[in-house]
Amino acid sequence: MVESSVSADTTGNLFSFNLKQLKPSLKPYEVVLFGATESGEPNITAKSELWYLPEKATGSVTKLDNLNGGIFFRNSKTNGVFQPLLPYGFYSSYDGFLGTSDNITRIQSYQDLGLNGMIPLTRIFDSRPAFEYLDKIDLKFMYDLRSYYKNLTAVREQVAAIKDFDSIFSYWNSDE
Repeated sequence: MVESSVSADTTGNLFSFNLKQLKPSLKPYEVVLFGATESGEPNITAKSELWYLPEKATGSVTKLDNLNGGIFFRNSKTNGVFQPLLPYGFYSSYDGFLGTSDNITRIQSYQDLGLNGMIPLTRIFDSRPAFEYLDKIDLKFMYDLRSYYKNLTAVREQVAAIKDFDSIFSYWNSDE
């Protein structure tokens, strides 16, 4: 348990604690903030959750910077160090791009244009070699789950097939 106090009517007050006191978990820790005044005004309680996840041994990790905005990304190519990522690229369909016999050449040409991100519109089962090449050249991609979001079995199958790739930075599950 961590406790701290701050003066009322101030801003920017933070309190620190050692994360090593917590054990990584797939379940969140409950955070309770309690406020009381000496004058007897009504007390205020706010609850939130703190996620302290275990290290991921394979694939990549992306985190959002909710304080300053942006995305941080790490994988084996970054030696496990988070680096800023601004993915820039286009959609790529399976028919006519990833599913062609010269898909490796097309993917390499795509990266050679200076593009660092791709949104493949395809299923992993049909295009595993293309995703393996994306990993090889460290071309980041967002995986499209839009066709499956209502079918949780299909989502589990797709995520299980793609989750350990080194270049995945996000899942796309819906629009608008």
